[in-house]
Amino acid sequence: MLQPRGLTAAFLAVFLGAPGAAAWAALLWNLQHVETEGVVGFGCSLALDSNGRPHISYRGYTTLRYAKWNGTSWDIQVVDGSGDGTYTSLAFDSRGYPHISYYSYANYALKYAAWDGDSWTIGTVEAGDRTPTSLALDANDRPHISYYQYQLQDLKYASWNGASWGVQTVDSAGAVGDGSSLALDAADRPHIAYFDQGNYDLKYARWTGTSWSIETVDALSNVGEYMSLRLDVEGHARIAYYDGTNTALKYAEWDGGAWSFQTVDNAGSVGTFPSLALDPRGYPHIAYRDGGADDVKYAAWNGATWEVEVIDSASDHWNYGPSLALDPWGYPHVAYCDLNNHDLLYAPGRTPLAVRWPR
Repeated sequence: MLQPRGLTAAFLAVFLGAPGAAAWAALLWNLQHVETEGVVGFGCSLALDSNGRPHISYRGYTTLRYAKWNGTSWDIQVVDGSGDGTYTSLAFDSRGYPHISYYSYANYALKYAAWDGDSWTIGTVEAGDRTPTSLALDANDRPHISYYQYQLQDLKYASWNGASWGVQTVDSAGAVGDGSSLALDAADRPHIAYFDQGNYDLKYARWTGTSWSIETVDALSNVGEYMSLRLDVEGHARIAYYDGTNTALKYAEWDGGAWSFQTVDNAGSVGTFPSLALDPRGYPHIAYRDGGADDVKYAAWNGATWEVEVIDSASDHWNYGPSLALDPWGYPHVAYCDLNNHDLLYAPGRTPLAVRWPR
């Protein structure tokens, strides 16, 4: 694990605890219903602006929708009303404008929406049957998207060059790519974690500048169906993923020479739909689903061990796809869908000594 950089001892002890800290400070979660009208929230993606305010892209019953916190309430927009937009992925550009990649069942297409300050510009990246998307913006605010081509069962990657979309097939060895997570390194080269559903393995691809380097990260039976990728400050991969054989949440990290692995949580049937974020120290935080208890859970590395807690344990929540982001103060925010009640929910977490909800 990376070591702390420039954070105070008080912050380390109160929030996550420095290595050797006596106790974990359990978080208080302020559960909010963002939207409850109709069937909403499926395929949500959470991002925080420079002020730490939450923004969420998600599926309405027949629309792509976008919610943002204005300081006192949620402002909700219909981004694309031409058909439902699901498997969304949200990112902000250098101006603080939102960009969303998503799949349209109505149009059977991978689509992309960008806010220009006044309105949404919407376009089709690739027509045909395309499923889960992962979006990242490069240093020039140009979008990059990884996704699964359902008909061919291939992992694909699209990037915008300023005038048109360039589309590549990353991996076509068998049935691969149903679920992917994309990140760009400091040189804006793409890295993608994804599921090899033919062999039930977790795989990882990175662009070297001339070609795709592909490797199997974990091949221990059924692993990697759900995953989330982030890169540390050195560009090394960190992946949270589901171990279907042991119904557990696992975590893998690359140190530049080899992969190391940890089991984060194996209490029951846990670990689907993980969402990973790294704090300023490079320590991992993961939101995920407890399928056995129908809970939303959260795990964080404190420098010595994993601390795990429940965000939402409401028994009537068939929760789906939590999306995690850390604010400028290092505190977690989680959005997810309650499929039982068809609601979009949002929960920021704070320590009892530093309760500070979005303003």
